[in-house]
Amino acid sequence: MTRDTGAAAALGDAAGAASSGEMSDGVETYVAALASAEPAPGGGSAAAVAGALGAALAAMVCRVTAKHEPASSLAGRAEEADAARRRLTALADDDARAYAAVIAARRAPAPERAAAVQASLRRATDVPVELAAETARVLTLCEDVAAAARASTLGDLHVAGLLAHASLRAAVATARINLGGLTDAEAAGAIARRLDLLGGEGEQALRRIEASLAERASRAR
Repeated sequence: MTRDTGAAAALGDAAGAASSGEMSDGVETYVAALASAEPAPGGGSAAAVAGALGAALAAMVCRVTAKHEPASSLAGRAEEADAARRRLTALADDDARAYAAVIAARRAPAPERAAAVQASLRRATDVPVELAAETARVLTLCEDVAAAARASTLGDLHVAGLLAHASLRAAVATARINLGGLTDAEAAGAIARRLDLLGGEGEQALRRIEASLAERASRAR
């Protein structure tokens, strides 16, 4: 049996506390769970939380811009970022549950252990693949809004992109580790190719974001 890591709830608590300037106990609970000797939550869950933070920052950039520039089309993009944030916080909890299932499968009785391990490893691989795909979408959103974002938010947008990129890289690394245990060579090969594609797209997207932000900074001088 594993603990309820509550990443989604922790981030929700933090959002509620932020308006009053209070530190969220929920975030500290989640971070303490990461720091404990328990195997879950672990790196995959932390990667999803990083991606969710990036999506949240991207939403903030869109809303600040739309508030000061009502003609901007970024209000709708904020809703896209919100949807990504919700999916990413859910994936943080999914990853913790998936890894706990792998541990349980490895402790199953011998006759059913092999099949249980393979099924759990496949889920533990699929979750970070989903995470990588979701954070790739966050990077695309950051790239799309870079030219129109309010100047005062460009630093936040850069951090959003960096967090999403880090989340994607961590998700790819996590998936590759779990991929090594799959015995279905055809499925493993297809997943590996998708990870290569997502990783390459993520690198290129971050470079384009940073080039756009640098170009805007040079114009402001």
